[in-house]
Formats: sequence, C-alpha cells, structure tokens
Amino acid sequence: MRVYHRGRLRSGRLAGLVTAIVPLGSAPVYSVHLKRPRSRVRKIAIASKPDAKYRRVMIHDPEDGRGVFVFLFTSLDDGPCQADHWYRDLAEAEQGAADGLGAGADDWQPISDPQPGCQHDWVAPVRVAQDADGRPIYGRFERTPD
Repeated sequence: MRVYHRGRLRSGRLAGLVTAIVPLGSAPVYSVHLKRPRSRVRKIAIASKPDAKYRRVMIHDPEDGRGVFVFLFTSLDDGPCQADHWYRDLAEAEQGAADGLGAGADDWQPISDPQPGCQHDWVAPVRVAQDADGRPIYGRFERTPD
C-alpha cells in the first residue's frame, strides 16, 4: 500500500488534505478528508425589526460540529425559547437572524457556555426540574444548585 498526498485544499470552511490509499499496482483514487476548524459560539442579540414576532435571538454552535441552533424568544427576559431553528453552519444561522429579526454583526453579545446538564436556550444555569428520585419533570425548570 502507498499513501499519496496530492495537496491541500484552500484554507477556510473546506480546509483539508487530499489523500489516496492504494494497493500496489493500482491507480490512485483520491479522496478528500475535511477538517472544519470549530470554535464553540454562544451569543444573543435583540431584534431590531420593529414588526418582528420574536424580540430576542440566541445562537448556539456546539463543538460537536452537527449544526448550529438558533433559539427565538418573544420576551427580552431569560426563559425557554418559543421557537428554534437548525442551520448547517454559523454563517447561515447569522444570516437567518439578520433576515428575520434584523440582528446585525454589531448586535451580538457573547455569553458563557451552558453548564453540563443545563438548558442551552437559557442564559442562566437552569435545568429541567427533578422529582425526589431524580427523574425529570418536563415543563418545569429549576436553577442548578451552586
């Protein structure tokens, strides 16, 4: 077996290395191995469109690389979201928030990551309430013990 390195793809969203692993005596068949640099992002913005149904938006881009979540809120107060959307990447999520709510690049405020076991759509460390046996009580929330 031989490994051929044909070159690198451009930097940015589709950065990666083009390689092929071929049995001896065969022609190489190249494949692309993509590396997506990811940084966890969690931020909020207030809607600037006066006629927008939602008043606040939160973007959560988890490290697992499985997409970006956009949480929409009808109130400026912290609480559970009233709607959510999923996008493939951060740029699409930001564009969706800009189109629907008027959230521009300067409107975003970074917020800390959720604590383990806490809701991703709350700013405060809040989890689903639990009964005395530790089972979740869906629809009820509680602040996590410090």
